[in-house]
Amino acid sequence: MGVIASVMIPNFSSTDSTRLDTAAQLYAEAIRFARSESMRGGKLYAFKQRNSVRHIIVRSVDQSTSPWSLKTDVDHPVSKKKYKVELDNISGMQGITTSRTPIFRGTCNTRRKIYFDRQGRAFCLDPENVPVISFSVNFKLNGQTRSVLLDGLTGRVSIQ
Repeated sequence: MGVIASVMIPNFSSTDSTRLDTAAQLYAEAIRFARSESMRGGKLYAFKQRNSVRHIIVRSVDQSTSPWSLKTDVDHPVSKKKYKVELDNISGMQGITTSRTPIFRGTCNTRRKIYFDRQGRAFCLDPENVPVISFSVNFKLNGQTRSVLLDGLTGRVSIQ
């Protein structure tokens, strides 16, 4: 009887792990895309998080404004739609809590908006000369955690 009961109970922790891995991967891909586009072409690119942290958007930087602002002209390379990740609109992502920890080398007025220069280094959007030391987004579900980490100096994005 004990064997039958253990077979019938699904392993929720592996499902939770997959959900967290997916959320972290989607965010990491968005940040990496903004960095690679900045290094590849003549434009600077940024990522922006909404207040809820459950939403990340990739945008190009409008350097003709003061302070710099973001344009809405970046499409996802596969879907060809505006590049954004909204966890609330993705099946299975409900219940994941998120938080962010940005650390800057100075005062940043727009802690949710980070752009990359042509060398792949991360900076605050306003004022645009404040380097990012590190930026992390943490995903939690049923006691499990994943973190997307951005090293501001190298631009390297990793998942832990």
